[in-house]
Amino acid sequence: MFRTLLFILVLLHGISASALTVTFDDIQPAIKPIPAYPDTYTENGVTASSPAGLGYWSRVGAIHLDDSGTGIASTVGFTTGGLFNPVSFDIFALGTTVFSDILNLVDGTETTVLGIPYDDVRILGLRNGEQVAEERFSSAAFSTYFFNPHEFLDIDKLIISAVYPESSFFESMQSDLQVQYPDYLVEVGCFGGPCSHFDIDNLTLNPARAVTEPASLSLLLLGLLLLLIARRTKMPKTPGPI
Repeated sequence: MFRTLLFILVLLHGISASALTVTFDDIQPAIKPIPAYPDTYTENGVTASSPAGLGYWSRVGAIHLDDSGTGIASTVGFTTGGLFNPVSFDIFALGTTVFSDILNLVDGTETTVLGIPYDDVRILGLRNGEQVAEERFSSAAFSTYFFNPHEFLDIDKLIISAVYPESSFFESMQSDLQVQYPDYLVEVGCFGGPCSHFDIDNLTLNPARAVTEPASLSLLLLGLLLLLIARRTKMPKTPGPI
């Protein structure tokens, strides 16, 4: 009995510690040949998918995302066939083409600022087709992004997207600059598409069942083991025949 409980405890501990990491080492270039390469990529039990196709561009072994204007994917979804808890992924910002241009109408001098960052990354957590979590941030803000474990909990699909700036973003920037430079011609925009692009790599997640249920069972079995050990040590020995 003691050995059986110990074996189950060790086994469950090993299961509960198992995380899935997608390295994208076998991803193909993000230039579609004819016929097009598959729109899915599976590694270590995790499937990445996008209608636009998946591939690398600047960094071999990483998925590249453009927010617009190219044939490269702007959104990628991740599934495992069950519930999971995303942990983290690496992100490599490749800059933006967002600009502000300030022209002096009197002397013709011009000031242009290029590469203005904005919240170009959007991540969604879905469960049974319904959104349960969302975050937006700038790709320049992180080298490794860690998910909020209280929000991205027990989901069955993770979506990572490169998002084009909303019109309100440009309007707000232009309004603020126009207040600062009332006698200047101010223009804010993006040089076509993409406005932003970045690479993602080393996505790590935990299967939800492997994290929750076995952990509870491990604690239960640990308690049983301790009780068994205590009972064996306190049990008086039966005297042998004289």
